[in-house]
Amino acid sequence: MIKKMIEYIANLWYIIIDNKGSDSMSNTVDVLDVAKTLICKFNNAGKDITQLKLQKLLYFIEAYYMATYDKDKLYNEDFYAWTYGPVCKEVYIKYKFFADTPIYEQECEKICEFNSNVVDSINDVYDLFGDLTSTQLIKLTHMKGSPWYELPIDFDTVISKNNTKKWFKEVFLKNGN
Repeated sequence: MIKKMIEYIANLWYIIIDNKGSDSMSNTVDVLDVAKTLICKFNNAGKDITQLKLQKLLYFIEAYYMATYDKDKLYNEDFYAWTYGPVCKEVYIKYKFFADTPIYEQECEKICEFNSNVVDSINDVYDLFGDLTSTQLIKLTHMKGSPWYELPIDFDTVISKNNTKKWFKEVFLKNGN
């Protein structure tokens, strides 16, 4: 009886930790937690972020994380080859009512805590790409040779995380490091 109770509590603890944005056990974070963090970062800086810009920056955050830390993924969620570039359906569904207007987050005091590699990925992508317009970010994801460029445009065509990692490392990280 006690053994089963301990196993239950251990499993419950694992679920709680996994859903809090920690990547210590699962090596992934919830894309919606990163989206909220990024939106709050823009809101707190007095800068606008739209759905298009959010989608591209989330894509670049995962690409940066995978390429920099040699990981297979940051999110369990996938990006799809839509007309305007990579789109994560979960993020699109959550923020679609903003359409092309700036997204505002009401609960910025309640954001997830991530490990330092995830935080660095968010901050570095924000610093590198955050001042670019949505159009400029779309052009980057539409570059010849990009993972998006190589695929048919389709709401159900998944962009390979491995191809994204390789492309980002070759194009954006100096000397492939």
